[in-house]
Amino acid sequence: MRRSRELVLPVVQGLIDDGGRILLGQRGEPPYRGCWDLPGGVVEAHEDLASALRREVKEETGLNVCHAVMKDAFHYPGNEGSRAIFILYTVTSYTGTLTVSPEVPHLRFFSQQEIPVLTLTPWSQHFLSPSRDPPSC
Repeated sequence: MRRSRELVLPVVQGLIDDGGRILLGQRGEPPYRGCWDLPGGVVEAHEDLASALRREVKEETGLNVCHAVMKDAFHYPGNEGSRAIFILYTVTSYTGTLTVSPEVPHLRFFSQQEIPVLTLTPWSQHFLSPSRDPPSC
């Protein structure tokens, strides 16, 4: 008997820092509508991670990622059987002008002091939490 396999979605996110302020977008669609989130999204089948990051950041913010470095990864168990691996990139160079979309109708750079009071998606909360413990052996 063959068991069905649950797939885990790869998701890329970009940490865009502008002089100590982090770019977040407020989600306009479910899941987590209204929550603030790092720009990013699901990697499509034909894409490598860097290409997916460039596409998602462009779609959600209007910015062009010129250079980014992989920083962290987080397994999110999700709900209703969906699971994802979130891969965080630090965007070190970008061009363009911020542009909102129906998917992300609000974009703003926040200081580190403003972030703790925001309602964040679970994965952005994980990546941006200053009190997060490092992995242990």
